[in-house]
Amino acid sequence: MPIKNIVFDLGGVILNLDYGLTTAAFAERFGIADFNSTFSQYKQTNFMDEFETGVKNSLADLSAYLRASFPEELVDASDESIAECWNAMLLDIPQSRINTLRTLRGMGYRVYLLSNINAVHEVGVDRIIERDVDGGLEAWRASFDALFYSHWIGHRKPHVETFLHVVQSIGGLPEETLFLDDSVQHVEGARRAGLHAALVSKPVNAETVDLYAVTMEALGSLHG
Repeated sequence: MPIKNIVFDLGGVILNLDYGLTTAAFAERFGIADFNSTFSQYKQTNFMDEFETGVKNSLADLSAYLRASFPEELVDASDESIAECWNAMLLDIPQSRINTLRTLRGMGYRVYLLSNINAVHEVGVDRIIERDVDGGLEAWRASFDALFYSHWIGHRKPHVETFLHVVQSIGGLPEETLFLDDSVQHVEGARRAGLHAALVSKPVNAETVDLYAVTMEALGSLHG
């Protein structure tokens, strides 16, 4: 069955990221030396699941969680300063990747975005979109047939139901849908849901990712 739908991840695929910058920001601004290890644990906690699925959906929720984790270092920290450090990992969106999305739509593919994203990161991403994407948020949204942010839809990767939710929402079939992500776990989750999926490798310089070439290679492997 031919591919009709292409679903992209956001961070590490369209948006360049550097997780180390958030760790460095908390260390420099608040003297938190072990934020990286705590953040890695945090990603596995119930809070992260709630934060990325919209059960908890505000900067105040994030600040309360981090202040509880670092009560001495963050006792006087403002919500705004916490958000600045939290969003330090968000880098840029090359216009060439937006052009790729539009090219794919011009080729007849339906193009979608599926991202594990929380409300605080969404604010940061929106600022980057306004800065980097020609035409800003309006042009960004017009580059996709639909956007699926985890804290909007109440589902997050790599759960099978997340991918099924997307496929059902777009009126498609798993076997006619290709998913591209830079996380092995998310690719495996998509495959368990019956989608075709390809791993986007992370080069040393994230800006060297050629999204068009990566997508064409993934499509070619399905037809080859």
